[in-house]
Amino acid sequence: MDYTDPQFGHKLDQDDLRNRLASIQEAAFRCRDITRKLLRFVRKTDSNLQEHDIHSIIDGVVDGLLGPEITVSKISIERRYDHSLNKLWTDANQLQQVILNIINNAGDAIGDKDGKITIRTAKRGKNIVIAISDTGCGMTTDQLEKVFLPFFTTKEVGKGTGLGLSVSYGIIRNLGGEIEVESTKDIGTTFRLILPIRPK
Repeated sequence: MDYTDPQFGHKLDQDDLRNRLASIQEAAFRCRDITRKLLRFVRKTDSNLQEHDIHSIIDGVVDGLLGPEITVSKISIERRYDHSLNKLWTDANQLQQVILNIINNAGDAIGDKDGKITIRTAKRGKNIVIAISDTGCGMTTDQLEKVFLPFFTTKEVGKGTGLGLSVSYGIIRNLGGEIEVESTKDIGTTFRLILPIRPK
């Protein structure tokens, strides 16, 4: 606005203006993203529960949503599935959102170096467990205690909102499940999604 006000006498440099507008646009979209995640966090949405093959849900994330990103990175993804598992009653879209967020975080934790993300499935009583492990930077005990708090992030400023895991936590609880996490600094992290085969 100052650039367009004659009283300031600024010369309008198109390149400079374009860079400033790009920064404004980026900040506006970031605000939109934070607002949407906040709304998801505080609003309990109804789940569309249907019977699904858990491995098809995971493959949809890894092969469909993450395919191009993983191809150009130095990260390998290993799938260790228990193919004897029953089908799961869940909301596929919400569960994919959680899995995508955890795998994205795992990729960020590994960074530019070589690394591996391992996805395991198993049965635990009346639950199905999805374990997602990475060989990334890991977390300290202090970070681990805060990992599901809204706005807490271990990423650099501007790289994360700190809402992804708190939203994921809310989704899994809404689906009748739980999230477990364990991590060792400089070794890696494992998230376990524990979901009832048939929620109450």
